[in-house]
Amino acid sequence: MSAVSRRWRRPPIALPLARHAGSGLLAMVICVAVAPMVLSNYQLVLFSGGIAYAVSVLGIALGFASVGMLALTQPAMMLIGGYTALHLIALWHLPFLLAAAIATLTGMVVAVPLGWLTCRLDRFAFAVLGFAFTYLVAMLASSGMVVDITGGELGKPFPAAIAFGYPLRGLATYAAVSLVSLAAFAVAAVLFRSTLGRVLLIMRQDDIVARAMGINTNLHRIALTAIVSGYGALGGALVGQATGFIAPPQFDVALSISLLAMALVGGASYLFGAFAGTMALQVAPALLGLAQDDRELLVGIVLLLCLAVVPNGILALLRPLPRMPLRPDKTPLASDHRP
Repeated sequence: MSAVSRRWRRPPIALPLARHAGSGLLAMVICVAVAPMVLSNYQLVLFSGGIAYAVSVLGIALGFASVGMLALTQPAMMLIGGYTALHLIALWHLPFLLAAAIATLTGMVVAVPLGWLTCRLDRFAFAVLGFAFTYLVAMLASSGMVVDITGGELGKPFPAAIAFGYPLRGLATYAAVSLVSLAAFAVAAVLFRSTLGRVLLIMRQDDIVARAMGINTNLHRIALTAIVSGYGALGGALVGQATGFIAPPQFDVALSISLLAMALVGGASYLFGAFAGTMALQVAPALLGLAQDDRELLVGIVLLLCLAVVPNGILALLRPLPRMPLRPDKTPLASDHRP
C-alpha cells in the first residue's frame, strides 16, 4: 500500500448503538439470567418491568444518537401499544408475541404523521410537539370518553396471555418479556450497522451534504420516527405483560422526562446505555422501596450530575467514546520532506 493511500485511508466510523454491541448484549444476557436466582418473586416483577421500560428508552436512544431527535412521544406510544395488545389478547385471544407485533406496527403507523412533521419542524419544536401529543393522549385515555377501552384513570388488568401454547405466568412471563427485549436490542444493533444507520449518521453530521448526496432525508426521518415509536409501542405491550396492569396515569408527560433521563444517564450512544440507565433510575429505586416522589427527585438530581460530569453517560466512564482522527495514519509523505 502506498504512502498516499495509507494517509487518505478512510478512518473507522463508530456508529451510534453499534459500539461494543456484542459486549452490551452479553451483559444484558448475564443480568437477565442471574436475576431469577437472586431476586424474590416481587422483585423479579419489578425487574421485568424495568426490562420492558428499557425497550422504550432504547427507542429514545435510537432517535437521539442518530439525528438528535428528542422523542418525547414515547409515553403516548406506550399507551397505544399497551392497550392494543391488551384488547387483542382479551377479545381475540391472540398469542402474546403476535399481539406485541401488531401493537408495534400500530405505533409505527400512528407515528407516520408525526414523522411528516419532523421534516417541517426543528428538533426543539418537535420536542414541544411531543409533549403536547403525549399530554393529549394521556388526558384522552383518562377521560370518560373512552373509559370502556382504557378503564379511565383506574386502568385495566392485562389479561393472561399464551406463547407457543404455554400460559405466561410467573417465570414464564419473565422469560417472554426478557427474550423479546433482548431481540429488540439486537435488532437495534443490526439496524445501525446497516446502510440506514450510516445514512442517519450522515444526516446528523450535515443535512445539506446528505441531500447533495441524493439521500431522501425526509423519507429517512419519517422512517426513523416510525421505528422509534414502534419501540415505544412494544415497550408498552411488554410493560402490561410484565406488571399485569396498565393505566393511563402511568404514562403521563412526566414519564417523557424520566425516559429521556434514563437514555442520557446510561449513555445514548451505547447499546447497553438504555438498559443501564433504566436499571439505575427505574429498577434500583423501586427495589430500594423509594416512594414515587423520591424517585422523580432522584431522576432530576442524577440527570443534572451526569450532564455536568459525564455528558456521554455513565458507560463512558468504562468505555470512552472513540474519537475520529483527522489523520489516522501519520506516515510521512515524500512531499513532507521537500526543502
